[in-house]
Amino acid sequence: MLPRLTDARTVQSWVISQPFPARGAIPVPHVSVPLFNGIPALGLGTYPLSGGHCVETITMAIGLGYRHIDTAQMYGNEREVGQAIASCGLPRGQLFVTTKVDPGNCSKARFSESVKRSVEALG
Repeated sequence: MLPRLTDARTVQSWVISQPFPARGAIPVPHVSVPLFNGIPALGLGTYPLSGGHCVETITMAIGLGYRHIDTAQMYGNEREVGQAIASCGLPRGQLFVTTKVDPGNCSKARFSESVKRSVEALG
């Protein structure tokens, strides 16, 4: 039986206290969009997550069945997203990760280097 879950922090605290994956939690079904090469239709947005809260939330979401994680350079959490992905125990090929280039990095002089930093941070 699920306790009364009134906000995201309460949900997170309860899920973290359960054996992994959480007992009683409803797993996210793997639904793919066939026209987009199997990209999961449902993704976890990571804004405005940061620090340990970001890593814990993504780890929890992956345990519940999320396979699409969305971030962006301007969220400032690509490194934490990468840490969660690296530590989740799934082969990297089973996760689809999207990030977005910060508008300030869209010039020819900055674009390539910003993408390299994102790839490095995300693992």
